[in-house]
Amino acid sequence: MVLSAVERSWSSEELDTWLEGQRILDVKSLHALLSLAIMHLDEEQQLDELNEEVDNLSECLDETFEEISLLHEVAQHLKISESPEKLGELCLERIGNLIEAETNIIWFEGQGHTSRFMSESQTEFDELKLARLVAQFDGFDFNQPLVINHVDSSLLSLEFPDLHNLVLVPITDGSHSYGWILSCNLLKSEEYGTIQASLLNSVASFLGTHLRNIDLYAQQEELMLSFVKSFISTLDAKDPYTRGHSERVALIAQQLAKQLGYTGEFIHDIYLSGLLHDIGKIGVDDRILRKEGRLTDEEFLQIQKHPMIGYKILTGIKKLKNILPGIRNHHEQIDGRGYPDGLTGDDIPLMARIIAVADAYDAMGSDRPYRNGMPLERLEGIFREGKGIQWDADVIDAYFEIRDEITQLSQKYNLESAEQLELTVG
Repeated sequence: MVLSAVERSWSSEELDTWLEGQRILDVKSLHALLSLAIMHLDEEQQLDELNEEVDNLSECLDETFEEISLLHEVAQHLKISESPEKLGELCLERIGNLIEAETNIIWFEGQGHTSRFMSESQTEFDELKLARLVAQFDGFDFNQPLVINHVDSSLLSLEFPDLHNLVLVPITDGSHSYGWILSCNLLKSEEYGTIQASLLNSVASFLGTHLRNIDLYAQQEELMLSFVKSFISTLDAKDPYTRGHSERVALIAQQLAKQLGYTGEFIHDIYLSGLLHDIGKIGVDDRILRKEGRLTDEEFLQIQKHPMIGYKILTGIKKLKNILPGIRNHHEQIDGRGYPDGLTGDDIPLMARIIAVADAYDAMGSDRPYRNGMPLERLEGIFREGKGIQWDADVIDAYFEIRDEITQLSQKYNLESAEQLELTVG
């Protein structure tokens, strides 16, 4: 008020007169006003604290949502057919979005897996450097992620002076080790906490489980293939004149399927089906199988039973369910004159139509004790005549597109088998 009096050029008498006319505030009222002012300040401080807490919770929720989203996406890709590399690249990309660090790395190595080093790094942090870093913690109990926020105050800084902070997590499943995840040097001078460590640990667990499942599946496949080859060895012992026929048919059928544009599981299945297509001959009289002359009608009827015998032998094995059409129907004909079901055209399973061509090629072209193999020119003439009548036209076309490859494949197989037999006898 004094400043206002000066601005208005009041004299001291005028100021005194004005002050005398003002209402005097009692102590109680002054105390109440001061209390209200203090309460207002406290409320403003509490509001600021609440706003800060809401901001922190919002940030935490965003991070949690992103983490759940990442793990959900990873879980959707946990299929045996998904390569570890593709899944690793997906994880690395999403980790980079959630953890802003100078370096994020996923490294698959060991236990039969081809080493694969995937990195998003602003510096030169290669596979050798990571291996040296991991070696520093040999014997460390990795039940929890390793988090170091002040590398410069540890002995680790002597060998890695450019490291400031890091999280190191092993990719494992039980006692099986498959590699490592590393994040180091957080940007914006932050420190690693439980959120980042938990995220990397969860990703490592998913990857470890996926790699272990791939291992187990490969072991199952190896066991199944051994089982199939044992079956084939039994058939070869029963009918030595056709030794190697089943494997050649499997290889030729596989090449024909590839030429027709098929990949993946179908290629695998048609190979197994080709290996086992004649397994039903186990149930055919040895004298008929080894007969050097022309079969009687009754003997031929016995031979015609082998697709159904093979089908019945294998039909109870769930793992081989997909290959059964090739076992049962590889002697069907497009015109319906085949066996055992007399199917026609596209009603014949594709797998069986492909194996039929591979089987005919090898059967006509291979030597027997009672006849020589058919010349390739004559064999291909029969294929042309039977195209669309006995054999599927598209499969015959595929054969002629890769006829040289199939000839080389058969010759190579026969040569390798002869050399192996010579070594065994020697």
